Amino acid sequence: MKRGVGFVLVALALVAVSCSSGPKGAQTYSIQADAATPAGKNFQFSAFYPTEIKARPGDTITIVNGGSIAPHSVSFGVKPDHSNAPPLVGPGGENPAVFRACVLPTDPTAKLLSCPAQYAKPAEYTGKGYWNGFMLPHGTPAQAGPSSVTLKLSSSIAPGTYHFQCLLHSPMQANLEVVSSDSDRKKPADITAAVTSAVDSAQKAAADIKPPTVSAGQVAAGYSSTDVAVNEFYPKDLTVKSGTKVTWKDFSDFEPHTVTFGSPMAQGSPSAFFAPSGTANNGSFSGGKANSGIFGGDLPGPKEFSLTFATRGKYSYLCELHPGMVGTVTVN
Repeated sequence: MKRGVGFVLVALALVAVSCSSGPKGAQTYSIQADAATPAGKNFQFSAFYPTEIKARPGDTITIVNGGSIAPHSVSFGVKPDHSNAPPLVGPGGENPAVFRACVLPTDPTAKLLSCPAQYAKPAEYTGKGYWNGFMLPHGTPAQAGPSSVTLKLSSSIAPGTYHFQCLLHSPMQANLEVVSSDSDRKKPADITAAVTSAVDSAQKAAADIKPPTVSAGQVAAGYSSTDVAVNEFYPKDLTVKSGTKVTWKDFSDFEPHTVTFGSPMAQGSPSAFFAPSGTANNGSFSGGKANSGIFGGDLPGPKEFSLTFATRGKYSYLCELHPGMVGTVTVN
């Protein structure tokens, strides 16, 4: 009788294995951060596609920056409320613990300003500590940095749900579910199809985002929906009388900007525009340099920047953070 029961159990186990779905062996999945902006627009899609993915220990996940406007990070070990997130800016400019590949055995803190062990690419993810990969916009020259991040799951990672996010853009949050080595997960082609569908839906929805209502002498320094930032000045071209005070207000809940008159920053030196320089906020401007520094979005501090234009002329400016985000003030 016991022998019969044993045969039945073995048979059931074999049936279960034979009926399991999904690919066998280690797999490589490709997901996407951000998406291509439609022609004539300057949209930044602050989301991962998809926001949920399932994988086994030993699998590899490649996260590609599908946008052409903004950099992003892929960061594990940071709480969803960002309470232990390393600051974006340190005394020397951009924080290397955010803007570089960084792997630490412990969770990050809000005071983390360096990464003792720098990597050209992050090490395997074990499910513990701080794991950070950084990618530049799609199409960025190769010498400037990677446009994708490779996440290799260690064979020792425990099954469970691991939260990851972009430290630069708060809406970008997603979950990785690590399942046991004999559990089902989707084929890479199915994930690719899900990415395509999600991106297509996001791009269509973005077309309905309307610019905010601005008052006289006011310019919107960007605006957004829940997770799509419109990185444009609105109105792009403003005409005022001499002596008019112009105020730029960030209407986005999460995306900061700069208002920068004069020569743009030196390539590869982002710290040059992190802090205000030139004519100060609420100052009188007659040409030359004026840089607001990074303001708005979900950063602490001011949401507006103002200048009074004292001299006739046409003044061009830009946002140092977002290529193609430009505007003019014409003073009559």
